[in-house]
Amino acid sequence: MISEFLDGKNHQVVMDVQAYATGRHDPNSALAWRRYLASMDLYSEFAAWHAVGRLIDHEWIRLARVQTRVSDH
Repeated sequence: MISEFLDGKNHQVVMDVQAYATGRHDPNSALAWRRYLASMDLYSEFAAWHAVGRLIDHEWIRLARVQTRVSDH
């Protein structure tokens, strides 16, 4: 289980949004990647992507720990 607080004013979150938006936005538009901060729908899309990534990371770590315990026996 994960819990996230993704404050759109936090510098790290802004950098994560910018990285997420790379290749997903029109660089010639007025807002460019910042549209993911300006639109609640797009920010929710980013937040869901971020949360799923964290869940996958946690599961990978959990499975690695289980595998280590099995190997030790």
